Amino acid sequence: MDHFIDAPYQTTAKIQDSSNCSDSGTNNITVEWPGGELPSDPCTIQDAFGTMEFNNCLETNGLLMNGTMAFEYGGGLCQPTQMLLILSDFYIQNDDDSIEMPSLDMNFENMIWSGGEPTSGHATLNGQMVVTQSSYESAMAFDSMVETFSYDNTYGRSTYEISGNITGPCLNGWVILNTIEPVVTQGQSDCPTTGELSFTGADGVTMNITFASNGHVFLDDEDLGLCTDINASCPIN
Repeated sequence: MDHFIDAPYQTTAKIQDSSNCSDSGTNNITVEWPGGELPSDPCTIQDAFGTMEFNNCLETNGLLMNGTMAFEYGGGLCQPTQMLLILSDFYIQNDDDSIEMPSLDMNFENMIWSGGEPTSGHATLNGQMVVTQSSYESAMAFDSMVETFSYDNTYGRSTYEISGNITGPCLNGWVILNTIEPVVTQGQSDCPTTGELSFTGADGVTMNITFASNGHVFLDDEDLGLCTDINASCPIN
């Protein structure tokens, strides 16, 4: 892994921990960072990198994790400005919902934090993902998929802009995704209240998805109904 900060002559501190999960399974964590001993406040650690390995790790709250994640942070350990996550054969499940990531790289950049939560930044995704929720399964692959996000604490409003390439079993080859108007979600609403995305297939045909203030989704001029009523299933088989 190429590190964000190249300091070949700087000493590196390292901690390793292997432990049992609260219900069953194990996890192994290795963290390294430039510098000396572990500080009293771990949040002051800068530019940390390492690996986390979960072996059928089941917690008492029902969360199950399996697989390996390599990570590298730019900036502080608790609120990094850049964060690279490389997941290999990674699986996470909670009740009937699960996410399987055979190979997925997520690179977060220009992150700004408030109250311990990221409020803006952008993420680049490359790799594959299978999302299973109680009623549907959706498989997809990403090539330089970029999502720019921001969150307004005052109004509880989240804004997203998405661009890049996506494919899956329900798509005929790679599709180019672009944002025409940023997608906005408000408060606890399950559906976006505004926004427009375009999808261009390998044949050059473009379709637009528009989100209305009443929660409905439009495919070009066709009203598909509420976003929560749309069957988004796109299984592998």
